[in-house]
Amino acid sequence: MPSVLVVVSYTDYKYYARPLYPQAYEAIDYDNKELLFVDETNFPNITKYESGDVLCAEARAFGIEQALKDDFDYVFFLDVDAIPDCDILTKLVETGKPFIGGAIACRGNAEKVIGHTYKSYIGLEREDLPHVEGNALVEVGGISGALMLVHKNIFSYCDYKGYKGIYHYPRRTTCDDEYYCLQVYEKTGVKPVMHMGAKAWHLDENGLAYRYRGEVKSFKRERNKLIFEGRKYDGSKKEI
Repeated sequence: MPSVLVVVSYTDYKYYARPLYPQAYEAIDYDNKELLFVDETNFPNITKYESGDVLCAEARAFGIEQALKDDFDYVFFLDVDAIPDCDILTKLVETGKPFIGGAIACRGNAEKVIGHTYKSYIGLEREDLPHVEGNALVEVGGISGALMLVHKNIFSYCDYKGYKGIYHYPRRTTCDDEYYCLQVYEKTGVKPVMHMGAKAWHLDENGLAYRYRGEVKSFKRERNKLIFEGRKYDGSKKEI
């Protein structure tokens, strides 16, 4: 079974989701995994970045450094505001794809998946993905860093470093995960694949969780706990 380093980064930008981890990670049914929870205790510079996108890029670059150091087969970037399906790693790893992501809904719109294609790699004009049901694997131009699995054959070439912010490329906005997808394509020729059946709930600070396609449920914050679908998360290892 390939080894997977699950990289979750946190700052107070997403304070509302903090109680989810590590419990949401522990619920993933995959034996050969390890959690790297990146915060100011192990990566002090994380609090110094003014841009949330640069913060994410630097934290993910730190995760790749650790994965290379400890010889993991894969890195799985997982956002702190996501509750992944318990079989997500099994589904993604078993495809054998070196660069693959899950299908995660936009916060505020469960009908829209985060991802896109390009009209061309010259102009980089984005096009929305069509609705695809089931467990289809779809080659795309960009996937979300919220549910992104990267094999060591990719991250040994593309280390997530060098991102300068949303205006990294002139005359357009580019988030850090799109930047990484473009770097992977430029350096390896590999396009990301989206697994439409590998999903997660995506939580928003408005108290709603979104799941592609079309599902919306509420969650509740109660002091240092988060309650969703009858489960209580309090930042400990086990559900309470």
